[in-house]
Amino acid sequence: MLTTTPTTHQHTITLGDIMSSYELGLVMIAGQSEEAAETPVQWVHSSELTDPTPFLTPRTVLLTTGSQFTNELSDEQARDYVERLREAGVSALGFAVEIMHDRILHPLIAACDETGLPLFRVPYDTPFIAITQLATRQIAAIGFERERWSLETQRAISRAALRRLGLTAAIDELATRLDRWVTLSNARGILIHASGAAGREHTSAPWIVAAISEIGERGIRANVTRQHEGERVHLQTVGGIAGVQGIIAVESTQPLDHAEHSALEQVATLAALHFEQHRQLSSGRSQLKSAVLTLLLSGETETAHEVSSAFQHHLPEHDMALFFFGDTSSLSNERFEQLQTFASQLTEVLLGAHDEGLILVTPPKHRARLSSFCQSLGISAGLSKRHPLAEIDIALTEARSAYRYAKIDRSEKVVHSFEAAMSEGVTSLLRESESAAERARELLWPLSEHDARHGEMLTATLEVWLEHHGQNSPAASQLGVHRHTVASRIKLIGELLGRDMHDPYDRADLLVALSLIGSETDPTPQAAPARR
Repeated sequence: MLTTTPTTHQHTITLGDIMSSYELGLVMIAGQSEEAAETPVQWVHSSELTDPTPFLTPRTVLLTTGSQFTNELSDEQARDYVERLREAGVSALGFAVEIMHDRILHPLIAACDETGLPLFRVPYDTPFIAITQLATRQIAAIGFERERWSLETQRAISRAALRRLGLTAAIDELATRLDRWVTLSNARGILIHASGAAGREHTSAPWIVAAISEIGERGIRANVTRQHEGERVHLQTVGGIAGVQGIIAVESTQPLDHAEHSALEQVATLAALHFEQHRQLSSGRSQLKSAVLTLLLSGETETAHEVSSAFQHHLPEHDMALFFFGDTSSLSNERFEQLQTFASQLTEVLLGAHDEGLILVTPPKHRARLSSFCQSLGISAGLSKRHPLAEIDIALTEARSAYRYAKIDRSEKVVHSFEAAMSEGVTSLLRESESAAERARELLWPLSEHDARHGEMLTATLEVWLEHHGQNSPAASQLGVHRHTVASRIKLIGELLGRDMHDPYDRADLLVALSLIGSETDPTPQAAPARR
C-alpha cells in the first residue's frame, strides 16, 4: 500500500543531548531503553495541568513539579496521565523533586516503565529555565550548522551546474551532499539521470515507478514523501510555465530538513530551466526542419542542404525514402516525442511538420529500422519508393497514397509501402471483410449447387474462362474440352447467375467473387440463399 507522509522542516536535538549535560544533574528514572537517548526533541515546556496535552506539540519534553498530583495518586490516574502524554507525542517527562514532592511518585514511575515514556528526575537546584535555555542553545546551534551546510551545498551545486553536463553534475552533487540516491525522470516516468547504480535500481521499483507516473499524469506540482513496505522516497515535481515536466526522487530513510529541502529546490529550479531550454531549442529546431522541408518540396534542394548544414544536420546525399504520418494531430505528444528521439539517433534523417502533414526523410538504409519502430508503437505511416532527393514531391505523393491505404487496411500491419499498397489493389481491401466473402459465396452458390447435382464443372470453367479474358478456345484447351462445350457452359452460367457474360462489369464482379473465396473447394454458403 502506498501512503503519503508529511515532511518536517524543524531542527531537532535528542533527549541524550539534554541528559548528558552534567551541570543540570538530570537522572533517568524510568522508561529507559536503547532508543531513549535518540528520542528527538524540538522544544521544552513546563505545565502543572492534569491534562496539558491541548497546549503541547509533538517532540516536546514536559517538565512538572507534580503539584497536580496528591500523595494518594492511584495507578489508574498515573497511567491515564502518561498515556495522554504519549498520544500527544511527548518525548520525555521531567519531574522536579523536593518542591511539591520529596521524590517521584511510584505510580508515575510504574506507568512510565509500562508505556516506555522516558522519565527523569530534576534536582531542586536545577531551575526549569536552565533546561529550556540549554535545549534552545542546542537547537539554535544545529540550526546555524544546517544553515552553514545549506550555503556550502548551494555553492557546490551552483559550481557543478557550470560544468559541461551541468544538470547531471548538479544531481550527482546533491546526492553526495545528502548521502542519498537522487534521480530525475520526465513527466512520463522515463528515467533521465540517476546518481549511481543505487538510484537506477531503486527508481525501477514498481511502486516508485507508479508513484512517479501518477504525479506526472496529474500534472499538479507536488512535494511529498511516499512509503511502501518500510521504504520511503521523497518526490519533488519540476515545472515551469509548461506545467509539470519532471520529477526528482530522493531516498528518504529520514525526513528531509529545511536545509536539505532548500538544496533539493535549487536542483529542481535548475532542472526546470533545463527542460524549458530544451523545449525552446526543440521548438526552434522543429521550425528549421519544417523550413528545410518547404525548401525541398519547392525544388530548392541546394538551399535546403545549406540551411540544414548550418544547424549541423545532414540530408541524404543520394537517394531517399519518405515516411508520411498524416497531419500533426494524428500522433499523441508521447508518440511524437518517442519518434523524434528515435529519429535523432539515425544519421541523415529529417523529421518535421509541413502543410501536408508530418514527414520523415531518410536514406534507404534506415527504412527497415524505422518501419519496425513504427510497427512496435502502432504508428500508422505510408512509405514511398526510393527516389533522388530532388524528387521529394513524387515521394510525398506516393507516401500519402500508401498512408491512406494504411489507415483503411484492417491487418495488423501499420506501415505500408507504396509498392505493396499499389500491388495489392482495390480487391485486397475486400479480403478483410467477412460480409464481402459471404456475398461472394451467395453469388456463386448456384454454380456449386449445379456442379454437385449434375457432376459438371461450371465454377472451374468460369474461373479459367475469365483468366483467358473470355476467350473460348484457350479456355477449352486448358480444360481439355471442345470450345463449343465452353461456350455452352458460359451461356448456362449466365442464365443461372442472371448475369450478362459479355458485360465487362459483370465479368469483373464474378472475378472479384472468385478471388474472395480463394481456394475454397465448396463456395456454398452456410444456408442456401433465396433465388433473386
